[in-house]
Amino acid sequence: MDKEAFERFLKRGERSPSAVSRCLRNVEEFETFLIEQGADKCLEDAQPEDPEHIVKFIEY
Repeated sequence: MDKEAFERFLKRGERSPSAVSRCLRNVEEFETFLIEQGADKCLEDAQPEDPEHIVKFIEY
């Protein structure tokens, strides 16, 4: 993930600093989750049609 580009995107949306931090943390945690679960993809490869991984992450 291009963290700096994503952070710039979030800030352009006039989100509060705490919302930006929270979003970045959640995305980083999801990326770690994908790796720990042995998913055959990194965050950049994850697709919305990967509901099983997303549901596991949310319930985790």
